[in-house]
Amino acid sequence: MDLDTLLATEMSLGVWRFPGKHDHLSIQTCLIAQLASFNLAVSDVVSSTTDAGANVKEALDELGPAWIACVAHGLHNAVRHALGASGETPNRRAAQVMAGGRRAQRVRVACRNAPANELLGRLRATVRFFQHSDAAAQQMSVLPIAEDPAIRHLQSEMATRWGSTYLSLSRLYTMWPRVTAFFRSPALTADQRERRVLHRDWDQLHYMIAVLAPVYEVTNSVQSATATLAEVFPLLVPLRHTLQQDVIQAPKYPELPLSVGAAAIEAYLVSNADVAVMKIDNRLYLIEWTHVDVVAGRECLCEAAPQTVYVLLQELDRIFFNPQDKSKNWLENLAVLKAVVLCPGGLKLLGEVAEWIGCDNPAAGALEAVKWAAKGSYAAEEVSNLSQTAASATADGHGAPVSDERAAARSSLLTWKGRAGAEPSPAVAAPGAQRVVQDEVDNVLRLCQTTAETSALSFWGLNRQQFPALFPLAASALGAAASSASCEREFSIAGRLVRPERSSLSVTSVEMHSLVGANADVLPTDAPQCIPSLTHAAAAAFRSGTNTYVPAAGDGEEEEHWTSGTDEGEFDD
Repeated sequence: MDLDTLLATEMSLGVWRFPGKHDHLSIQTCLIAQLASFNLAVSDVVSSTTDAGANVKEALDELGPAWIACVAHGLHNAVRHALGASGETPNRRAAQVMAGGRRAQRVRVACRNAPANELLGRLRATVRFFQHSDAAAQQMSVLPIAEDPAIRHLQSEMATRWGSTYLSLSRLYTMWPRVTAFFRSPALTADQRERRVLHRDWDQLHYMIAVLAPVYEVTNSVQSATATLAEVFPLLVPLRHTLQQDVIQAPKYPELPLSVGAAAIEAYLVSNADVAVMKIDNRLYLIEWTHVDVVAGRECLCEAAPQTVYVLLQELDRIFFNPQDKSKNWLENLAVLKAVVLCPGGLKLLGEVAEWIGCDNPAAGALEAVKWAAKGSYAAEEVSNLSQTAASATADGHGAPVSDERAAARSSLLTWKGRAGAEPSPAVAAPGAQRVVQDEVDNVLRLCQTTAETSALSFWGLNRQQFPALFPLAASALGAAASSASCEREFSIAGRLVRPERSSLSVTSVEMHSLVGANADVLPTDAPQCIPSLTHAAAAAFRSGTNTYVPAAGDGEEEEHWTSGTDEGEFDD
C-alpha cells in the first residue's frame, strides 16, 4: 500500500528455486532466508495469502503473520465440489493406491452431485468433438445463422484456470442456435449425431449458468493482484446471501439475445431500463425468477442445479465461515477483521454477518486490537505530535504527515495476541497514547456512521490528516491481499522462461530473469544509459556461468528440476 497515493500496488520478489523436502519446516527456513535477502524480517509481514496447501498453511501459521486462504482458490474448489468432483488430488490418489494395493480395492470419495457430473460429461463431449475435428468446426462456423452472425469457437475447460467451467458453459449456451443447426445436417454420421446436446441438457444448462454466474462474478473480482480483504469481504457476504434465496434469476430458454456487443448492450439498457436482463458472453438475455426447491405450479430448477446450490453453500461455510476451524473462519481472522472494521460501515457489517452466521460479534475484539496496535506504534515523544496534528487537521483540514509511517505500517499488527497463547504487551506504551488512539477510534466510528457509502481507500484518503495515529494502521490493514493470483502469474512467467530450448539456464539466471521481468515497470526510463556495457569477453564469461547448472550443497537429485510436485493439500479445499 503506497502511503503517499493510498493505492494498492503489486511488488514482486521473483520466483526462487526451492531446495530440499517440501515440508513445513523447510518452507519456514526458505521463507526466512529469502526475506532476509531483502532486509526483511517475519515481523515486517502483516499477513500472508496462499492456497490451502497443508504444508504451506502449517508453516505460515507457526511463523506468526495472519494467514489468509486465497479466495479465488477457495471459490474454485467450491465450484469443483459442487459440480461433482471427488476432491482427491493426484498425490492423494497415488498414496491410496500404494497403501491399498489394487485400484479396485481402495475406497473412492463419493461424488456429491452426480447429475451435474453426468451433465458436464455430456457437454464436454460436444465441445471436444468440435475441438478435435477442424472440419466440423469450420462447417459450423460458415452456417448462415441470422441470430449469431459472428464466427466464434467453443471454449474448453482448463483445470488451472479459475472460472473456466462457467466460461465454457456460457459460450456453449450462447452458441445454441448454431450448434443446433449443425446437428440437424443430414450429412452427419450416426457417431457424430451422438455428440449433439439434447433438449433436456439445454434446459439444464441455462439453470447451471444461473447458479454459477454469481460465483464467477466474485471470482473474477478477486483475481486482481490489488484485490484486498476490505473489498472482497463485502462480496462474499452477498454471494452467500444470493445462494440462500428461495428464487434465483436464470436466463430464459429458448431465447435469442436481445443485443450483441458492448455498444448495442449499452444502447438497449438505456432505452429499456425496466427490463430484467442478464449479460452472458457479451450478449444480453431476458431472465426469469426460478425457484430453487420444487414449488407446485412454479418454474423450478431441475436435477443438477439445486444440488449445486446446496453444495456451494456448504463449501462457502466450510472455507470462509467455519466455526470448527479458526483458520477458515473469517470472523475470527484478525487480518480480515481489522480490514473490515476500518472501512465505512464495516462495524455494522460485522455485527450483521455474525448474527446471520450465528456466532459472537467479533467487532469489539477487532476494535481492541486496533487500539492496542495503534498505541504501541509510537514513542512518548510522538504522542504530543499526534495530538497537535489531529487538532490542526480538525481545525483547518491540513496537518503534517505522521513521521516514520512506513515502519509503523509494516509492524503495527504483528504481535497482538501471539499464537503461543501469551499476550505480550506493546514495546512502548507511551503515556497519553491510549487517550489519543481512543479519541481517534471514537471519531472514526462516528464518521463512518455518517459518511455516505464509499470505498475504504477513498475514505482514508480524505481523512488521513484527521487521524494520524490510525492512518498507517489502516493502510497496512487495507493492503492485505485476498487472492494469490499474483503468485500464480509469477509461476507462469517462470514457466515461460524455462522452456525446452532454454533448459540449460542456471538457477541464479532464472531467479534474476523472473525478478527483473516482474518489476520492469519500476526501472528508470534512462536505464539503458545507466547500465554499463559489457565487453565481448566479459559477456562470454557471464553467459558461461549462467548457462551451467551447479547443484547446491545438500540438494537431492529429485530437486534438480524447476517443476516441483504439487503440495498434497493444495486442492483439498
